[in-house]
Amino acid sequence: MTYENNTEAIKAFTRAIELNDLIANAYANRGLSHHRLKEYGLAIADYQKAESLLPGLSSYNMACAYSLLGKSDDAFQWLTVCQKSDYKQSKEILLSDTDFENIRSDARWKKIIDTDWSTPYDKAIQEIDVKYIAKDIAGAIEQCVKASALAPAKTKPYLIQSLIYSNNQEWDKAVESLDKAMTINPKDWEVYASKATLLYRQKKYDEAIGFYEQAMALNPEYSPQFDLAMAKFAVGKPEEALKNLKLQIEFYPRDDFAIYFAGFLSYNLKEDAAAMSYVNRALEMNPEMPDYHLLKANIYLAAKDYANAIAGYTKALELNPKLAEGYYKRALAKAERYAKTYDKQDKKDFCSDMEKAEGLNYPGAAQYLRELCN
Repeated sequence: MTYENNTEAIKAFTRAIELNDLIANAYANRGLSHHRLKEYGLAIADYQKAESLLPGLSSYNMACAYSLLGKSDDAFQWLTVCQKSDYKQSKEILLSDTDFENIRSDARWKKIIDTDWSTPYDKAIQEIDVKYIAKDIAGAIEQCVKASALAPAKTKPYLIQSLIYSNNQEWDKAVESLDKAMTINPKDWEVYASKATLLYRQKKYDEAIGFYEQAMALNPEYSPQFDLAMAKFAVGKPEEALKNLKLQIEFYPRDDFAIYFAGFLSYNLKEDAAAMSYVNRALEMNPEMPDYHLLKANIYLAAKDYANAIAGYTKALELNPKLAEGYYKRALAKAERYAKTYDKQDKKDFCSDMEKAEGLNYPGAAQYLRELCN
């Protein structure tokens, strides 16, 4: 659906529903995919099922579909449901949505547009942003407290409060806010996801992994595969990290950085053929990334293909002249080639590159200079 391949999206959402027919978002998003294909009857059927599972979720899209079908009574009914729900839309969004062209001349449209649908809780939530943007941190926190008092069963005020504290690196207060949210609703996946992110930011990767997994168990749509991969790599589990990256790439085949990182992990696991395949894919999508060329050169160097390694390091350095590893590794490649050919230019270039690497504080460069370049 992200890539607007709505036919394939419908197949995938249908399979999800076959596996678990209680996922509201599966119906809502399959409905949206039908909607984009102008299959409004099928879209409405899915929206209605989503509404039965999670009221308000598809109310806006339902109103859009009925408007496009010229069924104004149904369109206004669902617009009203939407504006009374947690999924209410701003006046600006309503005015800009071309799906409502068929009903704008109806007198009920002006009433929908002109009504202030915000509850005191909504206004307290909105005021948090106003205070935070104005850099009134204490005021923003105060609004979080006000919002939670107005709606004690909602976790959102505590989630926002935690984010504010974490942005200020007040970690203990951030954790305390999330713990309060967890007592209010121990099945709110966003609380676990937020705690995972909080722990990740503190480099508590092992703990973060556990909370990511709990959030995923509560919400089958939540799939932080890249974050999990980075956390597992940080705790020394590259094989598991690679598995998560492969899932990330399956979901997002145009994520060139995830593809590159899968190549990086494969290279470190000495799976050079797989590493080369990944890095070539990444370079096809983004040929201007110096680190991608650096990885490809490293793979060539491991294979003792010095000419291609040197060319790769040179390309990486053209894109980033301050890439210390590029100078260091290119120097090593030239030293390896010199040992076979005794080309004096390679020895001279070795010292020149190692000097640049040393100037950029690359570990080990100074020792090579002392031992081989006097």
